[in-house]
Amino acid sequence: MEVGQSHLNLYVVSDKETHSPYLFVLCMERLGDMITQAVQDGNWQPLHLTKDGPKISHLFFAYDVMLFAKAKPSQAHFIANLLKSFCSFSGLKISLEKSRAYVSKGVCRGTKESLESITEIKFTDRLEKYLGFKLRYGQTKKDDFLETYDRVATKLASWKGKLLNKPGRVTMVNAVITSLPSYDMQIQWFPQYVCDRLDRTTRNFIWQGSNEKGMHMVSRKKMAQPRKMGGLGIRTTHFQNVALLGKLVWSVLQSEDKLWVSLFTDKYLKEGALFLDITTNGSPTWQAILKVLHLLEGWFHL
Repeated sequence: MEVGQSHLNLYVVSDKETHSPYLFVLCMERLGDMITQAVQDGNWQPLHLTKDGPKISHLFFAYDVMLFAKAKPSQAHFIANLLKSFCSFSGLKISLEKSRAYVSKGVCRGTKESLESITEIKFTDRLEKYLGFKLRYGQTKKDDFLETYDRVATKLASWKGKLLNKPGRVTMVNAVITSLPSYDMQIQWFPQYVCDRLDRTTRNFIWQGSNEKGMHMVSRKKMAQPRKMGGLGIRTTHFQNVALLGKLVWSVLQSEDKLWVSLFTDKYLKEGALFLDITTNGSPTWQAILKVLHLLEGWFHL
């Protein structure tokens, strides 16, 4: 199956300095209706991840647009004309500099060149990020987690530890370790060595600040206990990762109406399996869900 995917950025074209986000959303709703109607009429050929799975033609979030269609010149012409028509009456314009196209391995170079000339969107071999998430290809590697660790370490280093007392450092650690890694923890499994490294960085900041000197006065286990039990309330990275991924397990079991759940269910779960007979191979996110499922089964004897 030869498929194509485009990542577009839309922005407002106007002489005014301020724009209404609500009006922008209304315009995007209209674009969604146009695409849906085109799919129903058979003019837009959407993506099928599985034979009987849901069809995917578009995904919207704020000014980011992802379009999915067959990698054919006829489809490229139709999509280009539809977007041109939408931009003409909405006042929006495609940012071609920030937009990229991606196709499956079965698409030849000549077809890619033809599609690029029609859409004026450059092709890429890897879509790096979408909505802040780094898109994974194949097995996760050690380098995939370096960015998350560097963000935490840089944030802590930007605060002069010597200007904060220890309670202030605890507050700072709770704010950083809760917010920064949690975005990535929602969709991927953090190996234990990554969790240990993040925990070690935060503990060192609490006791040593930026001077890299100071004794650890409380054990790691004690620090992770709630304040009412005499601890410092420092969240353990591994347990935070399990809790966030556990929400995905719950969604698979309880929220069949969600698009990603429908895709994963049709692709990985055999009919009526309910996790009893499941496909162990799959995307990094599916692998993360399975790891958390097996961990929770051991904890709660499910």
